[in-house]
Amino acid sequence: MEASEQKPSLLGLNVADLPDDGRAYRSRQLAEWIYGKGAADFAQMTNLPAAWRGELAAQWTVDPFVKSERFESADGSVRYLFTLKDGKQTEAVYVPYLNRRTICISSMVGCPAGCAFCATGAMGFGRNLNVAEIVGQLLAVAWQEGIEPRSIRNIVLMGMGEALLNYRNALGAIRTWVDPRGLAMSPRRITL
Repeated sequence: MEASEQKPSLLGLNVADLPDDGRAYRSRQLAEWIYGKGAADFAQMTNLPAAWRGELAAQWTVDPFVKSERFESADGSVRYLFTLKDGKQTEAVYVPYLNRRTICISSMVGCPAGCAFCATGAMGFGRNLNVAEIVGQLLAVAWQEGIEPRSIRNIVLMGMGEALLNYRNALGAIRTWVDPRGLAMSPRRITL
């Protein structure tokens, strides 16, 4: 594993715990770049001091995935396949409607529930996704669709896995989505 793959993603932190350079307003600027403007790279964060961006890049990453693949369907929905840093894969589905954008997000690699009606259950269980990997699905979709993250207004935690079996990490992601400095979503727009 390369050194860059070992760096943690900032998406795993609570928005209130994002780093700063000794000045508290810098963490707010960082949050706005990530969650408001959808910056995937520190180089895009042009109002942050270059030296601090370099320090951030040396210690952190934004994107928690090694690779994101996009598969468009005839009905306009888009399936995303994410390769995680350990080589495992999970997926999300983006569903753009006329007046709203919805994303169906995974909370696990595979699923331990084994429901007879579910293809994911037949795969078996790989592992729980961490907070960065759950939050990162929404941001990766926004990056690839060329839209602002906050324009995705509906989240459904019904992708791979049973979110309540990964309660702590699912709740951590939800906290980022509803945080006013994060995605500022209404809890009513999140289906768990």
